[in-house]
Amino acid sequence: MAKSRGIVLKGDEFYQKTTGKHGQLVDLRDSAPYKRSHMRGARNIPTLNFTQGKSGLRKDRDIFLYDDSIRGAIRVAGILKKQGFSKSKIFILRGGYRQYKGR
Repeated sequence: MAKSRGIVLKGDEFYQKTTGKHGQLVDLRDSAPYKRSHMRGARNIPTLNFTQGKSGLRKDRDIFLYDDSIRGAIRVAGILKKQGFSKSKIFILRGGYRQYKGR
């Protein structure tokens, strides 16, 4: 299901892609965990905002999504696809934030 909504990447691949491109890095967690620790350059847009259609993301740039688990990112990727975003521009961190080593 994840592959039909975006490109799923392991932690190292995700880190390399985010540092090499000028994409939109989005932390889908609530604000409290985001404030404690997040990836450098990430915007905090909790999943609830996506369900209300309030993302403010650009369709012409890559979008890198992560949450505590992959489920939230998959759900948001599906919402973005319904809003007209291209699957080839949506990247999802496999395993969630805990799998990310480049903090």
